[in-house]
Amino acid sequence: MKLVIVGEGPKLPLVKEKLSAAGIDYFSAANAQELRELVPTLPVLVYVPCDLPKFVLEPDYQKRAVSALHANDEIVFLMDAAKENTPYEFSLVFDAAIRAARMMRPVTVLSRTVRGSFPGAEHKYTQARDAGVRFIRYDDIEVERSVEGVYTVSVTEGTDTLVIETPCLVDCSPGSGPELLEIAKELRLKVYKKRYITNSRWFDHNKNTSRRNVYVLFDSDIGEDGDVGTLVTNLLSTQNRANRRVAMVDKTKCAFCYTCYRICPHSAPVPDLTARAMLIPEELCDSCGACVAACPANAIAWDEPLPNLPDMKPVLMLCCENSAYVAASAALDGLNVEISSMPCGGVISTMEMAKAMGSHSGILVAVCINGACKHYDGNLRAIATVGRIKKEIAELGLDSGRIEVLQVSGPMENVIRDAVERFEGRINE
Repeated sequence: MKLVIVGEGPKLPLVKEKLSAAGIDYFSAANAQELRELVPTLPVLVYVPCDLPKFVLEPDYQKRAVSALHANDEIVFLMDAAKENTPYEFSLVFDAAIRAARMMRPVTVLSRTVRGSFPGAEHKYTQARDAGVRFIRYDDIEVERSVEGVYTVSVTEGTDTLVIETPCLVDCSPGSGPELLEIAKELRLKVYKKRYITNSRWFDHNKNTSRRNVYVLFDSDIGEDGDVGTLVTNLLSTQNRANRRVAMVDKTKCAFCYTCYRICPHSAPVPDLTARAMLIPEELCDSCGACVAACPANAIAWDEPLPNLPDMKPVLMLCCENSAYVAASAALDGLNVEISSMPCGGVISTMEMAKAMGSHSGILVAVCINGACKHYDGNLRAIATVGRIKKEIAELGLDSGRIEVLQVSGPMENVIRDAVERFEGRINE
């Protein structure tokens, strides 16, 4: 196996030794420019150094920066936005916050959790509060920057939202540097909150990005001996095609319209300029099916066809394999419902739904709740597709209530059973 390592850092030589010992060969790229010159389908490991801003690390720089602010300008330290900061980083930020507050400036520290495990934590908390530092915990955050350079920071905890305007936002979260955003642009990765290369989604491993085979390795996750946890296992497992479908493009049908290029949540399709058609490399396809459903020329299909939809069942339930299928398999035992798994709600198309409606009295499409789709917005595409189909059915004077959409998660067994029973009762009236 071969991969590309992007970035530079003191622990990387130890990491490379671990990879070599596992039989993984690598190319090195220092930045986005060098990455551009390497094979685009190779797995990529993006190294993120734990470099805190100069505002935190260099007291003289901080003093000059604070002196340039107006007396009432608030200084905001942002922690944990994309990944939790380490206790050591918290300790350094506390020192910087105390220094800034003692220069008679309002200071706020924003964090998802409060760390108390670093040496002298209780004493530093006391010092910071005595100096006037304000601590605010948050669940979610949005940051906007005006053309004048003023940041509007909206932090939410539960149902409460606080908005802070500041010309001095000290972003201490790993993965927010401009060089990383250049790498993300080159790799066509999703960027979260317009600032971060990764996202703290609870159901995603924090080393994964939006693109298959592109991993992020934070310096703080590397052990002293170069240990990288399950990363090596994850890299080697990508070579296994077992139980994974891949979307294939028929170049004789492809209109080269770039629809799949724009819609794919994992940035898998690439243009094949010699054939004037799109190409979906097996290494990049994450089997979500968005391109299969969206292709206007029907030029994209699975390399292995999906099983035929079952016939002659009163209700067909199309379930996302990552959420609803888990709940439905346990909850619907004993009901006269046919359950069919799909890789993502975004795979459904008008043609498939029309075919299924010809042999079933009703269709219930069950997809992920908002924010929980493994493929980012497949659930929203499914909801939109069902909405269009219902509208077309109604315009034909037919019963649009024969098809509905439901959003659930794996543990919501009672919710899914109640929804199916209500749906059956309605279509059988």
